[in-house]
Amino acid sequence: MCAATTSEERLKIYSDGLVPQSKLRFNPPLSAYQSNRQDFESLLSGLDVWNLDLEYRNELVEHESALAVRSMSDPSFAFVLKCARSWQIYPG
Repeated sequence: MCAATTSEERLKIYSDGLVPQSKLRFNPPLSAYQSNRQDFESLLSGLDVWNLDLEYRNELVEHESALAVRSMSDPSFAFVLKCARSWQIYPG
């Protein structure tokens, strides 16, 4: 299976399930803290939402990188790169 496809599946799991569910779980403790009904330490226990968001963003970077590597092996990419170099858009 292609790395980009596997990454797409993981991105979908994060964006459609894990991150939204985690944000929903974090909102009530945040509201309670903001209204002085909960202490800061209790709020910190719900920070898994930010870890999941970071994991999602890391997965997104890996996904885009896999797509870039795959497109670089495409012959049309070599042509575009050659044109960009001749137009001095891309110095590489």
